[in-house]
Amino acid sequence: MDKRASPIENERASLVEQSGLFRFAVFVSCLALLIAPFRSSAGFRGGLLLLALVAVVWCWRARGLPLFQFPAARTVAAGPLRALAIALALWLGVVAVYALLGPQPTASMPTWRGDILTPVLTGLLFFALNREPRVAALVLCTLFAGLLVLTAMVIADPSQPLNFQHEPRYVSVGWLSTWVVLLASLLPLAWLVAWRHRRVALALAVVAALAMGCAAWFTSNRLVWLCFACMLVIYVAASGSLRTVRSPAVGSGQPAQTIRNSRLALLALLGGAGLLLALFFGASAQRHGEFAATAPNALSFMLQDNRFVIWRESLALIGERPFTGYGFALETGKAALADRFADPGFGRVFRHAHNILLNYAIQIGVIGPLLLLGVFGSITALFWRLRAAHPSARAVACCGLMLVLGFFVRNQFDDFISRHAILLFGALTGFLLAATQWPAHYFANSPNGEVFQAKALETPHE
Repeated sequence: MDKRASPIENERASLVEQSGLFRFAVFVSCLALLIAPFRSSAGFRGGLLLLALVAVVWCWRARGLPLFQFPAARTVAAGPLRALAIALALWLGVVAVYALLGPQPTASMPTWRGDILTPVLTGLLFFALNREPRVAALVLCTLFAGLLVLTAMVIADPSQPLNFQHEPRYVSVGWLSTWVVLLASLLPLAWLVAWRHRRVALALAVVAALAMGCAAWFTSNRLVWLCFACMLVIYVAASGSLRTVRSPAVGSGQPAQTIRNSRLALLALLGGAGLLLALFFGASAQRHGEFAATAPNALSFMLQDNRFVIWRESLALIGERPFTGYGFALETGKAALADRFADPGFGRVFRHAHNILLNYAIQIGVIGPLLLLGVFGSITALFWRLRAAHPSARAVACCGLMLVLGFFVRNQFDDFISRHAILLFGALTGFLLAATQWPAHYFANSPNGEVFQAKALETPHE
């Protein structure tokens, strides 16, 4: 069998290997991701991403390369992609109107730009950049390096839940744990993609998983383990690993292998989910030890979680202004919620609803959670439909489902759809959407078994 590269793949190879402007875009984008989770990096990372986006658009317009091409948009993903475009346009437009017409537009618009517009543009940027495994490897290595630094920092300076003045360089344990949840969705890429050095990729994935576990434990955050369990369940279920087939005719062999693999997947699912739930209860017991006076045991401590009171008061607050809210990203909504608590100390600490849907409803009324549900629902539908793009990319689309579910669950108990967390979510959404469009021979389970080569982007040709 002789091999020949297609014209588009030759253009892509030329872009990566010969275009200094494209290499510049990749470099500054990776640098932005590296510094994103650290305190006081917002302005610098925003400038870097803007430079990268301008460079990518220039490469696209000046050289006519299909950096924003999405082949599935003409086939299986046409409907979900249109729904996503509409959901994003509504999210951007409606919140902008509320911000501009609100009581303090000069305070609301910077948050709209940083927490809504920037993540959307970042998603487009990483969709354009992630045309092949070479770029993906650079992005993943950057995130891996940042993860190791964050893990070392949280081990050296762990969570201090009773010290409200604690200001670590990684911003807070809530932000760090959210970052770790987002990164966990990338772990399957270690065995899904046909990396040139697959053993090295698998070894790095093991180190990354251990680092995530250490970082999650030292944050003393219980919910991160629940997120991991949900992500594991959706990945195994959506990837078809549990699917079984009828016993084959004698001599066929392959379905029997499928049955065996499905049993192994079921055991892995049960064992992994059991371990993660055990860690969830272990973290709850650890947390109870720090607040031992509030409940006799860890189970009672979980059942007496302050969130139940916060959610009740948040719903009552929403009922007072169900259609207008208290202003997007303003202190008035936080102050109104804090004033509902008789204990001044409680009011000082809990100034948001600890639920992103409730927080949006407090800010702009009931239309807020509807907008967010539309965005998350349309991204989920798109990744779900992309499972049918081609068999090799099915599991990559399942990584996207992990990403969306993990981030959504995490934000049902807190509000981290802002700052660098929403930035990384946008970047990884674009990154994984692009990966689902890679040719089949980029994947380890390709029927042709081709391994990606660093110097040529080739497709089998007979």
